[in-house]
Amino acid sequence: MYAYIKKASSQGLKYAEYLLRSANSFKSRSKLRNVFIWIQISYEKRNGRIKRRNSFNNVLFARFTWSRRFKSFWNGFAFKSDILGIGLDSAEIGFPPELFKNIFELGKKHGFRLCCHAGEEGPAENIKKAIDLGIERIDHGIRVIDSDEIMKLCEQIQIPFTLCPLSNLRLQVYPNLSKYPVKQLINNNLLVMINSDDPAYFGGYVGDNYVSIMKACGLTYEEIVLLAKNSFKATFMVEDNKIKFIQSVDDYLKHAW
Repeated sequence: MYAYIKKASSQGLKYAEYLLRSANSFKSRSKLRNVFIWIQISYEKRNGRIKRRNSFNNVLFARFTWSRRFKSFWNGFAFKSDILGIGLDSAEIGFPPELFKNIFELGKKHGFRLCCHAGEEGPAENIKKAIDLGIERIDHGIRVIDSDEIMKLCEQIQIPFTLCPLSNLRLQVYPNLSKYPVKQLINNNLLVMINSDDPAYFGGYVGDNYVSIMKACGLTYEEIVLLAKNSFKATFMVEDNKIKFIQSVDDYLKHAW
């Protein structure tokens, strides 16, 4: 964790909502307690260079049995003050969002924010299904371009998309980043931002993703600024804090150019 914070902060990261995968972090409450202890130690070592909003819990590992999903949820619930929300990750094919309706409803009932992998390897229709379940943020969602109707819906409700270009490249969602539709999504007024997914595994931290997509797609200065501001709009922070972070982007640009 410390290595991640050190590397990410060196690339300019100011705020993070982490995803803790249930397959590894939520097997037991004692193991989860140790995770949060080491996260806190890592932040203290970096002197608070990244603002931490309670660690984000990605609790629904798609391949889990129902019993393991609910066990993961309740293990995480014991640390609710340190957990912001729940989500869904892993294989999308064969595991559409509606299979997890009960746990999403349970999470919402107990005040967790909701996000979901949808429309990455699966079809655009999974994004619509996730929205119908009350999901507040779509992870990946790149296949939204396959449906004009769903893309229009996403524009209207301004649901955020966490685009992860280098991850999509590694997983061969796109053969090369020159074909990555980030400009199309921006031009259709979708609330998209750039993220890293698992940086150690997929070969790039958030700054690396910005640089790679900027070069491959020829992003303009204005588009890069928009993506940066969108990354704060898409968080689960209170609105006043979002405004402060977005203003900090403008303040930085006044001195950087």
